Amino acid sequence: MIILAIVGTRVLACPGDPFRTGRAATAAIDALRPDVVITGAARGTDRLAAAAARWRGYSQARGTLRVYEPASWDWPGLKARDEALAEDCTHLLRLHCAQAVTYGSGWTADEAERRLGPEFVHRIQVCP
Repeated sequence: MIILAIVGTRVLACPGDPFRTGRAATAAIDALRPDVVITGAARGTDRLAAAAARWRGYSQARGTLRVYEPASWDWPGLKARDEALAEDCTHLLRLHCAQAVTYGSGWTADEAERRLGPEFVHRIQVCP
């Protein structure tokens, strides 16, 4: 079973970032054709990834789209959510903006790469 995690920054500050993020998420789903898409529940990349998955026919009701809510929005809650994302996926895509000041999705990608190997983790900076 292929489980694609799409994670990234909440900040998409550069002009066109939301469009490029949504397009990259959709392209990854189209290319990999995962059985399940997983993402977080934060604004920015997570919400755009969930929208892209829904647009491609994935649904929470059928279990083909899973949105991971953190227990809290502080680092311990986010870290637990990010650990679950890194542990549950077979492939991970990180979409990030250079203007973001936090590294949560980078940490998640690093954890997934440690578990899966670099060939299963892809990072894209969506800013030009």
